[in-house]
Amino acid sequence: MDDPNITMEEYIRLEEEKARRRVFNDTLTSEAPLSYEPT
Repeated sequence: MDDPNITMEEYIRLEEEKARRRVFNDTLTSEAPLSYEPT
């Protein structure tokens, strides 16, 4: 944990946000074509 002044809940929320952003960026930068068809 970088900041000792935040609660565990806040820390978890921040980590979830970071993870979500990472997935979103990977999706945007990946070379694979995105399919909007239901699978």
